[in-house]
Amino acid sequence: MKKFCLIIFLAIPFHSFSQEWIKEFGHYTNDGILLVSNETYDRGILLNGYYINYLNRATGWIVKTDVNGETLWEKKVGLKEYGTHVYGTDTTSGGGLIICGCTTQFDEAGDPFTMKLNSCGEKEWCNIYKTPENFDWANEIHPVKDGGYICLMSFYEDQFNKRVWLFKLDQEGNTVWSNFYHRDTNYFSEQASDMIITSDSGYLISAQNYTEVVPGSGLYWPSPFWIKVDTSGNEEWECTWHQSDFLTGRFEKTIESKSDFYIGVGNNGFNPPSNMCIYKLYKTGDPYMRHDLLTNYYAGGVTTINFLQDSTLVLGGGYATCADSNFASMLITDTTGTMLHQFILPTTDGYAPNGTCITHDNKILVTNLEVIHHPTVHFVTYLYKFNSELEYDSIYTVPYQYDTLCPHPIVSDTIELDCWPVNVEDPVEGAASYALSVAPNPARSSVTVVIPETFTYIEKTNGFTITKTRLLKDQEITLNIYSPMGTKVKEVPIPACGQPFTIDVSAWSAGMYFFSLQTRTNVIGTAKVIVSGR
Repeated sequence: MKKFCLIIFLAIPFHSFSQEWIKEFGHYTNDGILLVSNETYDRGILLNGYYINYLNRATGWIVKTDVNGETLWEKKVGLKEYGTHVYGTDTTSGGGLIICGCTTQFDEAGDPFTMKLNSCGEKEWCNIYKTPENFDWANEIHPVKDGGYICLMSFYEDQFNKRVWLFKLDQEGNTVWSNFYHRDTNYFSEQASDMIITSDSGYLISAQNYTEVVPGSGLYWPSPFWIKVDTSGNEEWECTWHQSDFLTGRFEKTIESKSDFYIGVGNNGFNPPSNMCIYKLYKTGDPYMRHDLLTNYYAGGVTTINFLQDSTLVLGGGYATCADSNFASMLITDTTGTMLHQFILPTTDGYAPNGTCITHDNKILVTNLEVIHHPTVHFVTYLYKFNSELEYDSIYTVPYQYDTLCPHPIVSDTIELDCWPVNVEDPVEGAASYALSVAPNPARSSVTVVIPETFTYIEKTNGFTITKTRLLKDQEITLNIYSPMGTKVKEVPIPACGQPFTIDVSAWSAGMYFFSLQTRTNVIGTAKVIVSGR
């Protein structure tokens, strides 16, 4: 096994000399995969992931360390008899944790789960979202301003049909609404990798899809893909990246600048050679620029991005100079991609960093993996801490008090997933009522009907109310018109959604008529229209 120097707590809390700030996590005979998630309220460091137990099953794993990376406590999530992965954690306003991931407790293929822990690391609630025979998971989860949570989930309907979902949860974990985002006919196999809460309280999902870049060619290539969603879960825009000098690329994460841009990272090129690159989008979803970093290497890609200052970025990535020479790298650039500092991580396998975050005092925390080959082949995770010039940080000797919001010491233990099962496939119970736009009303000779672009419907799932929004262009809809006695007067074929159309009512008897806009299973809009006659 590769040896590292033990860090001795003799340094003053300022940068007085250079040293290595590296911590190792993992088991000598089992895979241990962690990524750094957050700095906690008490200046601790939060990591999440999983390790492989002695039954060759994954066990969810949450680790909290002190400011110097020394473990304070750890929580195992799920029992050893079934598989559990923790993919996302975030801190809550009360000092607790919100967690998401995947478990095989009900289905060997895997179901998403969400969980809330209090400030003592004790479970308050959890949900498992049952998706029979599909490999599905929750990517990440974050608190939102109203005290609830937003969770990004990935659902598979079959091996070529991936779906991107958002779930809005209240403080108790009940589903307020959920929505999946529709596929355009020009792409397939969309898969989300990241989500941020935007300055307008909406959500930006980073993803990739397979797009026929050259129409009619029959060749579909992975392409960077973004979905912007408003605070209610309605899609505002989509953007798939296309440029004349760009064929294919993978995509990882996005951040929001204080100006007019979203900045994302990934690579340019699916097969070698490929370059680490930065993408910039206007906040309207229109592409602005792409900048390739460390060009002319065998293969490369950027996996993490954070703001260090308003004008500087911290990037984590990897690249190779040939097929068997890989490097894991940390970069500091300006927002155009101009290189300011670089540090090659001291790992032998060159796995790109899988997690980064910036601390309250502008230090950089980084995690990445390495394969250890003796005595058995397994993963370990290394945690690094750098200053703003990518030099190893100093060790802090000033004492900190940790977990002060908990009245007793937090112990390391196992948290069972005895969760509320949420069946996301429950049938639709009814449609949200809204007034269909029909004018004039009363009418004598004709009325004009406006069909909305979207409709909202309600599901009842285990006592929870789930509200979803769908595009009407994807539905088979009709407008049925009934007399006061319930007799169907007319069935009107629906033109393109959002386009007003006119109905001649001049021959109708005077009286009230009921207009009902319907899918095959739901009434989604109604109106009462009075025809006054001649």
